Amino acid sequence: MVTSAMLAALQPAERRVLLAHERAHLAHRHALLVHAVTLAAVANPLLMPVRTTVTYLVERWADEYAAEAVDDRDTTARALARAAVAAYRPACGTSPIAPSCAASRPSSPPRLRPIAPSPRPSSLSGCSRRSALPAPPVTFATCWGRP
Repeated sequence: MVTSAMLAALQPAERRVLLAHERAHLAHRHALLVHAVTLAAVANPLLMPVRTTVTYLVERWADEYAAEAVDDRDTTARALARAAVAAYRPACGTSPIAPSCAASRPSSPPRLRPIAPSPRPSSLSGCSRRSALPAPPVTFATCWGRP
């Protein structure tokens, strides 16, 4: 769902991301999948974790589709985070507690963490730290400047 507040908060390139995200939901009929899982969870409450997982994965699917469509992960992460923040603002309203309501909301959904590129170390100094646990191969690749 796209609101006018979301569109107003985004630059033109970011709007393309948001619309690509929503097109992914439409093209792959994500609503049908989420509704089917929701009905199953209502019928059997033990399936509620499955519903939560499917809902998360459907959003991640649309996020990745949008990132691929615009071929820019930085813009995708920024656009989806800004859209999420804009979507939270109307829920808080204009009451006297609105500032605390807005402050209690996350700055972006956790599902955007895989889209946002991780910062690369500026030197090897941050990579030379020793740990009691062995570092995964990804750490070594990042420290040596490889993707």
